[in-house]
Amino acid sequence: MMTLLVLESKLKNIYARYSRWIRIIVKFIIGISITLVVGNTMPYNPMVCDNIMLLSLVLGFLIALTPDSVGIFLASAVVVAQVMYISIIMAVVFLSVVIIYILLFGRFDEGQSLFIVCLLLFWTIDQPYAFPIIIALLGTVAYVPACIIGVLLHYVISGIKEYHLLTMGKVEAPSQIEGLRFIVDYIARNREMLLYMGLFSVVIVLVFILRKRSYNYASYVAIAVGLIVSAVGMIVGDTMLGTKTDIVKLLIAMLVAAILSIIVQFFRMNLNYSGVRMLQFHDDEYYYYVKAIPKIKVEAKDKTIKNIKDLEPEAIDLQDKIEKTLEEDLEAENLKKK
Repeated sequence: MMTLLVLESKLKNIYARYSRWIRIIVKFIIGISITLVVGNTMPYNPMVCDNIMLLSLVLGFLIALTPDSVGIFLASAVVVAQVMYISIIMAVVFLSVVIIYILLFGRFDEGQSLFIVCLLLFWTIDQPYAFPIIIALLGTVAYVPACIIGVLLHYVISGIKEYHLLTMGKVEAPSQIEGLRFIVDYIARNREMLLYMGLFSVVIVLVFILRKRSYNYASYVAIAVGLIVSAVGMIVGDTMLGTKTDIVKLLIAMLVAAILSIIVQFFRMNLNYSGVRMLQFHDDEYYYYVKAIPKIKVEAKDKTIKNIKDLEPEAIDLQDKIEKTLEEDLEAENLKKK
């Protein structure tokens, strides 16, 4: 445990010292990941696919050096470039959703845009359940709109993929109106999307409320409740929708979500509940009951290693020593003769 606490202290010190550069590097990696994922999952536009590596580097640099709200717009441009090859009207629909979100919510809190991008990235590997819990630990219930938009964008992309599969074998190119009608019907009739929107919103609100409580280990209790609600909500929701739930896959996703959430909470705040103090005091207007919980802090001391070398003996010239001894003896004999 002490090793983890020292590691936490060191990482926090490193982040505090180099936070600007660390954030730039993380955003650069996210930008590259977005381009590569879109290129692999939506390989529609040959011009984009043929230059995917160069495009990923350029987009990574642009996202790293721009605000988060601009970053989500740049990431959306990659999707739009792929979707335009199928249907211009679908690309317009996708871009409209992003622009509406940025104008209504994204410009007030740039961190929400980063949350949406991470949610979409992790959804590609079927691991979206950790992000409602993490965002409730780090943020507030104001992130609920970002969660809803993230789910909406995921299903818009899914609808575009399904439309491409349906029209891929047709001889005649479908009309733009047909594509618009399909994506609107796909979103309007998609009850699974509504399930995720409602479930993730409930988890964010519930975890946020529970972690603010005054009982011991409130944050970890909130994480556990969030995981239970997510698992039960998915099983009940899939039963109501008539779909089959892969229990093993769901349990693995919940285990990954638990590990990620606990790691985030560990680095966010560590409290020493064995040192809880209950304080009471009052002033002229109020009487106060205060519960004080000390934070666990371990100072990471820098270790300096000094190399101590043994003093080497001075080299002795034996010939000089002998000559000096002989000279001294000769001088002594000469003195005696005199």
